[in-house]
Amino acid sequence: MYLLVVLSLVNGISFTLEGKGALRCFSQYVNTGKELSGAYVVSGEKDQNVLTTVVDPNGRIVHTSQARSREGKFEIKADKDSVYKLCFQSKDKTPKSISFDVYSQEGLQEENFATQDEITPLRTTFRRVSRNLDTVYRNIQFYERRERTHRDLAEVTCDRVLFCGIIKMVVLALISFAQIWIMRTLFNNKRGVTV
Repeated sequence: MYLLVVLSLVNGISFTLEGKGALRCFSQYVNTGKELSGAYVVSGEKDQNVLTTVVDPNGRIVHTSQARSREGKFEIKADKDSVYKLCFQSKDKTPKSISFDVYSQEGLQEENFATQDEITPLRTTFRRVSRNLDTVYRNIQFYERRERTHRDLAEVTCDRVLFCGIIKMVVLALISFAQIWIMRTLFNNKRGVTV
């Protein structure tokens, strides 16, 4: 299923990828000479079982995620005006939550009062700061999801421990009552038998 995503400068999207072999692709139009860059984070159980690829208009894969990774980044420079696809494919049946951001470099319009040499360092610094801030934001989202998952797991474990403890107490009580009943019947039978 291909979804056309109209993005200006930065857009963040989150979705759930379910089922083995499930594939979700997103498209982004990029002008000639402009950069397309982005970052993604996969979270959930077995979060390292997602293959992420970026495909150019000719069908060639220009970026593939590293094996057993739950997050990554990519940067691509467009040779011509074209549509690139960012695809996520699940390798197992476990649902996973995926968040990603896509940046399309539109560039700054030149002004008469600033030269290209003056703008380039600022542009580079702002781009680096923007990416670092986005990385911090994605990491915060990832840690919040991971904390939620661990909290749910801890609650399930506590419920199971409590249930096992109650069952053990009931079994011990039944064994104690059974021992008392056996002892009473044994002594009652001995009193009744006299020679």
